[in-house]
Amino acid sequence: LLHHANWVPRAQSAGKQGPGKTPDLEPKIAQLRLLRRLVLDGDRIGQLQLAEQLAADPQLATYHERSFGQQRAGPEWATLPQGHPARPGGSRRAVRR
Repeated sequence: LLHHANWVPRAQSAGKQGPGKTPDLEPKIAQLRLLRRLVLDGDRIGQLQLAEQLAADPQLATYHERSFGQQRAGPEWATLPQGHPARPGGSRRAVRR
């Protein structure tokens, strides 16, 4: 599961970017409204379709690798089992090499 702020693919949220500019939040709000409607309506198929759409986004896969996977920077997460891709941690610079 990804943090909600990172669900919207970058292409949809591009809007105003750069120093002193805020991103367009409308795609995020629309997405959260859709999810809320799907949950309140009990539309399990719609929820699964939304999850599949998000899981297929390559930018979100890259975000996940940087935050929780093999490219995660930071100290070792010793509570994770041996062999887990996120356990070692490290620097992003070392991981990129």
